[in-house]
Amino acid sequence: MKAIILAAGRGSRMASGTADKPKCLMKLWGKTLLAHSLDALQEVGFTLADISIVTGYRNKMIQVPGMRYFHNTDWENTNMFVSLCQAAEWLRSETCIVTYSDIVYSPNAIKALMSADSALAITYYTGFWELWQRRFINPLDDLETFKQNDGKLVEIGNKPINQDDVQGQYMGLLWFTPHGWNK
Repeated sequence: MKAIILAAGRGSRMASGTADKPKCLMKLWGKTLLAHSLDALQEVGFTLADISIVTGYRNKMIQVPGMRYFHNTDWENTNMFVSLCQAAEWLRSETCIVTYSDIVYSPNAIKALMSADSALAITYYTGFWELWQRRFINPLDDLETFKQNDGKLVEIGNKPINQDDVQGQYMGLLWFTPHGWNK
């Protein structure tokens, strides 16, 4: 099993905070967001040789000895899917955990994905509404739809009309088997 960390974007919403470094190198609780991801992955058994980072913006600043890198040369004009496709050789050959580089999560979230009995799986958080109410006057201005039916994701990423359109908040963690990636 492999892990792919998506770290190609700048994080422009962070304005001057990412003017001279990628968002994944910003610090939270005394260590970089990237270090939080690496720690969580290593806690569940991944080694640095099992982990790759897809870089883009200021890629030379992201240096972790012993790690494989993929690079999105057109990071400024593309999206996360294009960045993920840079690591397609890994996704085609073995099961992969995919994580955004700018999130902090418990190793238990990775363990839940690792126990998935599915070709692809996604983590989500149902306790998001209270957090978004603290962050935004109208949480629906920032949220995206997330709808499931019988344990299957049926809609994600659209503009919600009401709270019922958001049954969970995507956490930025995915599970792909090679079959799931081919789908």
